[in-house]
Amino acid sequence: MILLWILACKEEVSCPDTPTYENWAEGFFISKCQPCHAPEARGVFGAPAIEMNTHEEIMEILDVIQNSVLDNERMPPGGGLSDDDRILLQSWLDCPQ
Repeated sequence: MILLWILACKEEVSCPDTPTYENWAEGFFISKCQPCHAPEARGVFGAPAIEMNTHEEIMEILDVIQNSVLDNERMPPGGGLSDDDRILLQSWLDCPQ
């Protein structure tokens, strides 16, 4: 019961300067991920098809994105992200809106 009360009173985090899905993340995932991972691109470089067409689909795999793109730098192959893209992606993952 106390845990529910604590969770209910948790402050909502505000992220005023964070890129949003609409103004940054959507275009990022379309240009950097979909060329190999879109269902119609199945088999490109052996990449598994991963649905990343909507904000909701991406929200379901945030931990995978954090791990494979930023923590282990496995994606995209060949390290195709600029430092600016990595910073913006981390900012968006920290506060995905």
